[in-house]
Amino acid sequence: MPSETPSHGAGAADSESPDRLSIEQAADGTVVLSGEIDPSNVDRLRASLTKLRGAGQLVVDLQRVSYLDSAGVSALFDAAHADLRLLVRADTAVATVIKICALPLVAQVEYVPA
Repeated sequence: MPSETPSHGAGAADSESPDRLSIEQAADGTVVLSGEIDPSNVDRLRASLTKLRGAGQLVVDLQRVSYLDSAGVSALFDAAHADLRLLVRADTAVATVIKICALPLVAQVEYVPA
């Protein structure tokens, strides 16, 4: 039986993991993320959030994010040093991670019904 390489966790190697994160800016300035946020792409996420931050509130749409690990949570905490609003699909693993990590204490989090 062939063994499978896990996509995340101790067995995953960054060099073997393709970048699975899409970062776009909507017409209203919202940063729309989709895919997976992990160590393989978090530096690009940090750079994009810094570049796209305007003078006002930074709005980040996470509704199409399927995976968020501690590296991504750290990047969001860093972005929360300014006015940050997160749009998160309710009742998902990403919403659970955000709640457990207490991001709602430092950023405005809006849970959008699925």
